[in-house]
Amino acid sequence: MEPISSTVGAGLIAYASKDLVAKLLGPSAEYVGGEIKGLVDKCNINIGDIFNKAGRKAAGTLDDGSQVNPRVVKSVISEGSFCDDDTLKEYYAGILAASRTQDGTDDVGVSILGVLKSLSVYQVRLHYIFYREFHRLYSTNPARLGDVSERNKRKLYIPINTLISALKPGRDLESLITHTVTGLVKHDLLGTTWQFGMPEHLKKIYVKATQPGIILEPTLSGVELFAWANGKQNISPTKFLESSPLDPDFNFSIIPGTEPIHQNT
Repeated sequence: MEPISSTVGAGLIAYASKDLVAKLLGPSAEYVGGEIKGLVDKCNINIGDIFNKAGRKAAGTLDDGSQVNPRVVKSVISEGSFCDDDTLKEYYAGILAASRTQDGTDDVGVSILGVLKSLSVYQVRLHYIFYREFHRLYSTNPARLGDVSERNKRKLYIPINTLISALKPGRDLESLITHTVTGLVKHDLLGTTWQFGMPEHLKKIYVKATQPGIILEPTLSGVELFAWANGKQNISPTKFLESSPLDPDFNFSIIPGTEPIHQNT
């Protein structure tokens, strides 16, 4: 990666004061380079975190001679260098680990990384909590999710306290939920049928709703991204609920309260 200090950073400092840049960007000013110290170290720390997490996810197979396609490596380094959020790092690490093959020609990870690149951190967090809880709550009653009718029968109710704890919103919650869910729906990572609101509104679908929250449904693309984030590329989405794809050390705590919604319940 070409140091920003030799391109953007130098030009920026020439036309804006260091004090203004620091105040405007906050800690992110470290990435600007030029006379603001820390670019290389910061990027290396981020990449180091991602590679260490990938090594954890690939534990037990690191000596099997597998390799990662260069296009995947390039994408992970390019995007991961500027990734400070721990959940995002887990996703990059999982895709890196899942991209290991014997001949290194498999570049499917590039497509998966392209989807991840387009998501905000809030969208990634909601994606994670939804599919982790979906797997946990429905694995005892597995279904072939390749069948759209089977997917539509299985939704989740996530209460507002769980959402706030997971998303850590820094802005108006309602507008943030709209951004987060519509973005995931746009990328086919959540189903198009969803509801967010007060209990009286949600009770039309889930009679047990006792507090504001959201009701969501899965998609095959959403299942695929979740499996890759956990370092698994060979899990068929249709058998997702029969597998155990979860990385037990994925550093993300979820407040209890999410509940499964079967059709007509």
